[in-house]
Amino acid sequence: MKMLIVADSGRARFYELDDDFENLTEAHDLVHPEARLRASDVYEGDPHTDRKDVESEQFARQVADQAKQRLDDYDGLHIVAPPRFLGQLRKVLSKPVQRKLVGTLAKDLTQTPPHELQKWVRENR
Repeated sequence: MKMLIVADSGRARFYELDDDFENLTEAHDLVHPEARLRASDVYEGDPHTDRKDVESEQFARQVADQAKQRLDDYDGLHIVAPPRFLGQLRKVLSKPVQRKLVGTLAKDLTQTPPHELQKWVRENR
C-alpha cells in the first residue's frame, strides 16, 4: 500500500492508495487552526520572529510525526504541498520515512478532489 499526504500549513490529509493505484481512501485528517489566524492573534515572544513561520514549522513536525507513526502501514510515500511547506516538511521527515518517499509535487492541492489526486499519483508513480 502507498501513502499520499496532501498538506499545507493548516491542513494535512493522509490517504491510503492500493498498489494498483485504483483506490484512494482518506485515512487521517490533521488540522492546524493556528495557521489560519492573523499573525497578531498568535504573536508571542521575539518581535523579530514570524509567528506564522513558527506555526507552520510546528505543523510540519506534526505531519512528519504522523507519517513516522504510520510507517509500517505503507511501502511508498507521495507528498503534495506548496513549495514552502514542502521544504519545511522535508527538513523534518525522519530517515526511515525519507527512504519510503517516492514522489513529491510542490503545489497546493489541499482543495483538490480525491479522484484528481489519484490521477496525479498514477501519472507520477
